[in-house]
Amino acid sequence: MGLFGLFKSKPPDPQTWTQLWSLLAPLRPSLDRADLSAWRATAAALKEADRRKPFDQLAEAYGLLNTEQHARYVRLPFTAPDRPFEYRRFLRVVDAVVLAGPDAVARVAADPSALRGYDAAPSLDPIAFYDESLPEMGALLTLLIMVRPSELGMWLLRLPPYGPATSWPSITGGTGQLMRADPSVPWLEFEVELDDDDDPDLPDSWERCGSQAAKRVFTSLGADPQVVAPGLRAVMVEFTSPDVGLESEFDGGSASFAIELTEQDTEITDPRTRVDLLVRRGAAALLDLPLTPEAREVVVELAGP
Repeated sequence: MGLFGLFKSKPPDPQTWTQLWSLLAPLRPSLDRADLSAWRATAAALKEADRRKPFDQLAEAYGLLNTEQHARYVRLPFTAPDRPFEYRRFLRVVDAVVLAGPDAVARVAADPSALRGYDAAPSLDPIAFYDESLPEMGALLTLLIMVRPSELGMWLLRLPPYGPATSWPSITGGTGQLMRADPSVPWLEFEVELDDDDDPDLPDSWERCGSQAAKRVFTSLGADPQVVAPGLRAVMVEFTSPDVGLESEFDGGSASFAIELTEQDTEITDPRTRVDLLVRRGAAALLDLPLTPEAREVVVELAGP
């Protein structure tokens, strides 16, 4: 045995993840709403230092199960990077394995075809994307992030869809590339980042209002970006505080628009008024795209006078 063989790390053992299984106990074997209040009470009672271990263990679970090989055994399997693949739905199936406990994780990690036994997640409606908190995540991961450790940003870099795609040989970038091929992810997003924003988890926060504004525009234009503008794949509209200085970009397929809200805008507190404002300003930005005549008519109406 060579020197490197002596120091080869052992694969993660799900049986040793006692902190994760203890934290998830109120949720097992499902994510039913009746379980959520008990789970949140348990998680909220933990000190931040005690939250890190189960988070690390969850990252290990995703490392074992969030692989290209496993993705080939779901109902609508992954076939190639340029083919549609319901990545968010795949993460829900991975969630089901984790919630089934350590034996299930070990079994499916060793035999990817065993993932079929947990594949009961429905296809996801792109409209529902706008109504979810942290919608790009699996449902389980979304719940764990509710407790928000101070090192959240660095921790997320280890997890889908932000983490590396080392277990996806066909993917050249991070697993975020899979999100762009996911038909359940809408082509239009509004992101509101203000210096003094409310708690983003509140239903009337600027962030949530941005999601609802994007939902209104998306619903008006339809799910196919090719009908909106030939060659269009994705559009991000970013709303910021005054004097942030972001620039708009358009490469023919993806577009990013930067819109500065005025101080008067940011003082709006009524959520309906916030949504109306974001719809008008966001739609006005879309007028810079090479819209089809039908789409331009819709966007002009949304933008208003």
